[in-house]
Amino acid sequence: MSTPYNKEARNLQASAGEATVWEVDFPTNMRINRFVLLQTGGNAPGIGNIIVTLFNSRRAVLPSASSGGADPAGDYTASPRLYQALPRLRNDNTIPHDDAATEDTENQLIRFWQTGYVYTNQDGSVSNRDRKIYVHIDLPAGSGLTTWDLSIGGDRLD
Repeated sequence: MSTPYNKEARNLQASAGEATVWEVDFPTNMRINRFVLLQTGGNAPGIGNIIVTLFNSRRAVLPSASSGGADPAGDYTASPRLYQALPRLRNDNTIPHDDAATEDTENQLIRFWQTGYVYTNQDGSVSNRDRKIYVHIDLPAGSGLTTWDLSIGGDRLD
């Protein structure tokens, strides 16, 4: 059985011109059907296209390392694509979505999906998964510190 759920995180900071990762408390199992990212502060003209990738493991966002070797529980670096939870989101309308009336601008990214994407965190043991989602935001142009509000919603599956 599923339960409607929405997670909001406010005043998240990212530097324009570089990539940032936000670790956000989140249910272990979700069907994500709503994603909203709004810039709320910071004057960083020329940010350009926002690129967001959601990951289901902290391994996707670790600095490059090989310690841990073949141990699946070890902190090793594998391709982040192994932990990508859904297609990359961009505010230039190059990624398909169900909402034809999107209002994407340089300072926001809004997506709605009717069927959604199943999300399951891959960290922790099978019976005790971490309750996190990893939001990688890339602001490829501009400079300066920016502030964002984030909302991810859908149906909780656990």
